[in-house]
Amino acid sequence: MKTFINKILYIVAIVAILIGFMPAVAYAADATGSFSCTNAAPTITSVTLQQSDKVTETGAMTPQTAYVVQIVAGDANTINDITQIDIWIFRDDDAGDNGAPAVAWDADHNAIYKWVDTPTWSMENGGATTTWSITTGSCDTPGDMGATSGEWNLYFTVGKLAQESDGSAAEWDIKVTVTDAQAGTASTTIYSKSMGAYSSLSLSSATIGFSNIAMGGTAAIQDPVLHYETLQAIANDNFALASSSSSPWTSGGNNATLDTDGSPGDAAFSLTQDDAGDGSGHPTTPQYVTTGSVTITGLGSVGRTATGETDPEGTTNTNIYMDCILGASGFVFGEYSGTITFTITNS
Repeated sequence: MKTFINKILYIVAIVAILIGFMPAVAYAADATGSFSCTNAAPTITSVTLQQSDKVTETGAMTPQTAYVVQIVAGDANTINDITQIDIWIFRDDDAGDNGAPAVAWDADHNAIYKWVDTPTWSMENGGATTTWSITTGSCDTPGDMGATSGEWNLYFTVGKLAQESDGSAAEWDIKVTVTDAQAGTASTTIYSKSMGAYSSLSLSSATIGFSNIAMGGTAAIQDPVLHYETLQAIANDNFALASSSSSPWTSGGNNATLDTDGSPGDAAFSLTQDDAGDGSGHPTTPQYVTTGSVTITGLGSVGRTATGETDPEGTTNTNIYMDCILGASGFVFGEYSGTITFTITNS
């Protein structure tokens, strides 16, 4: 009996052991996992100012000369993600290159250009008359927008009024901002570019006529009928105006010699000038014209016009009144002519 019971207990124990090794029933439920990768902002590797060959780097600009701003930029999401590049070429009016470009176009101090991923290059002058320009056909964009880096080239010409800077005053800087599709940005500014002098001069009339003068007499300008010649100056800094006259003036085979001290003798004449005159056109404070270029009194440092090139191109207009004085003898009847030359230089 005892042996039988032991066998039963043994079998129970085996069953218990077998039950202990039976696998448990498993249940599963899935959850969706996610994370967001932040946008990689664009980067700027370099910004350089180059000659129009797009190869030679330069630190100097001159009005009415073409240059290139070369921009090497990248984006980890490929440069196809770059949507806009803004370029400011501006004069830094604060010592130590601490200035910033203005918001609006200013032909004297701030030229603004843009590239957008249309792709389109543009000059953001707001319709203002200007001699700054952009040659869109020469501007470059990267050939492979699927790459992570590329080169953009802005081909532009400096305007006449870009204010002169020779290193002793405020200089010109170039700021570039690159923006991507998620509004990520990168900015770089390069500093201390000089701006060369520029000036030009035109006249309101190609002729100055004193009409008929008796020997020993004096006459003011009769042609133009306003009794003055207008000098129309464009300059990118203060400037000086000067004048001179050829000698002799001629009428066929007859000569009249310029006298430079106001005491014309036989077959001689004198010219006087001033930037102010009376109602008949006679100079208020006469200055005698010579055969050499002499600065016109009071016009040795004329302030430049900074009007945003609206007058047009920021002209500074100066009226010159003149008298012609004939000697008392030695003239033969006829019309005598010569050349009066006006010049402008940056002062």
